[in-house]
Amino acid sequence: MQQHNNFVIDARAELYNQSTLSARFNFDMTSHDYYHTVTGSLKPLSLTPINNMLRRASPMMIEAGNLNRFEFEMELNATNSSGLLYMGYNDLKIAVMEYNSSEQGKAGFASFWANKMILNSQNPKKGELEPVSIYYERDIKRSIINYWWKSIYSGTKKVLGIEPKK
Repeated sequence: MQQHNNFVIDARAELYNQSTLSARFNFDMTSHDYYHTVTGSLKPLSLTPINNMLRRASPMMIEAGNLNRFEFEMELNATNSSGLLYMGYNDLKIAVMEYNSSEQGKAGFASFWANKMILNSQNPKKGELEPVSIYYERDIKRSIINYWWKSIYSGTKKVLGIEPKK
């Protein structure tokens, strides 16, 4: 510990045989508040394979869209995270799903409203891609993986235009 204050993990994972997720975790082993950093990126991909994850977590489905750039850098401690997210995409179109008896179907008006009035169909709209801020307060009852995911998700919601207004 005295000679090696940092513990570094480089990780890579294939996402649906479509893209590679790469991340570097750097843990400060001398920190009393569990300080660590995470940087990472996801190579470009079509967004429709993500429906396999969304199906279990959200009443929506991606009908079209391409992720062009996804890079993040975060600083985390025992209580909160902060950082930057670069997320560039185009042609995003979603379907809001509804349940009728035992079947799931597309909610036409809700899908139209979400695509036209709420979501940003592309980022950047014009010009250069700007980063958005990442900020998340940790739920200490949840896992560290949940903490990393929710931190990144806090920035993703801002990019998509679905962050709740304060």
